[in-house]
Amino acid sequence: MSVVEHIGKVVEVEEGRCVVQIEQLSACVNCQARSACTASDKKEKNIEVQTENHVVVGEQVLLVGQHSLGLKAVFFAYILPLALIFVVLVVLTILGVEETLAGTISLFAILPYYGVLRFFKDRLKREFTFKLIKLNK
Repeated sequence: MSVVEHIGKVVEVEEGRCVVQIEQLSACVNCQARSACTASDKKEKNIEVQTENHVVVGEQVLLVGQHSLGLKAVFFAYILPLALIFVVLVVLTILGVEETLAGTISLFAILPYYGVLRFFKDRLKREFTFKLIKLNK
């Protein structure tokens, strides 16, 4: 089983959970030509982690997640909505709806989909988790 690892810093601690700030780097951050290129990208992300470990703000930690969960997240966030748009567009076109109206309706068809995802947010939070490992002891 492959894993995804990120080193981060604890920025908030509450009982049973903490928020870890990680730097999300694009592939070109380590490129030699990044100073002359506008494509290099670095963003800070805050990840909420359920933990039983005692951590303090400012502590360095390692977040470990399953690679397969990342693929599952991409499926739910991008692939499934795109398939929904395509199916609705094809069905409406077959039914003879004008193309611009069919396109507009198919784009708005993903709003209920994301509403359902929002409704199941807590369940998805429990499924898509990172394991926290303390680095400095």
